[in-house]
Amino acid sequence: MTNFNPRLDRYTAFEGTNIIAEGTRREVHEMLRLEGKDSAIIFEDWTGKQIDFDLAQPYQDAQDEIKPVGPGRPKLGVKAREVTLLPRHWDWLDGQRGGASAHLRQLVEKAMKQNPGRERVKQSQDACCRFLSAVAGNLPNFEEATRALYRKDRDKFSEEMGEWPESVRGYAMFLAHDSFLEPEPA
Repeated sequence: MTNFNPRLDRYTAFEGTNIIAEGTRREVHEMLRLEGKDSAIIFEDWTGKQIDFDLAQPYQDAQDEIKPVGPGRPKLGVKAREVTLLPRHWDWLDGQRGGASAHLRQLVEKAMKQNPGRERVKQSQDACCRFLSAVAGNLPNFEEATRALYRKDRDKFSEEMGEWPESVRGYAMFLAHDSFLEPEPA
């Protein structure tokens, strides 16, 4: 997962503590729809975020309904979203060459390049924690496992999950893979 591409379209669906579907958005949607598994909890593999699928209709119909509408430049991959700043921040941005949006993009790119290893560790920990909170919150040693995750103690993390169902342990380790990397010094 170290070289995992965030643009990959991968999802995992759970029913209780069992994995019932894995694959692309389309594959998971169709598997769940055909099996009538509308109570499944679906996770985006890159972020660990829970997402909802509209299983009442075929995949393409469901996708057509959620297409974004509004400002931005979708053909270029540019999305318009709201940013809340203080007046002095807007004043500063307004004075920058290229406009506020261009300068914000430059600032974000610079921040992303400063220490990508440290950011990936944090993203991996947060993704795993989201999953654990949703699926493993009532399992034994949940709090201890979460603490070990954020301490970057792989052995303790694995040990604390010892009594958990294999599918939960396996997916947690998958999400937590980069949590145990040593980031480059800042």
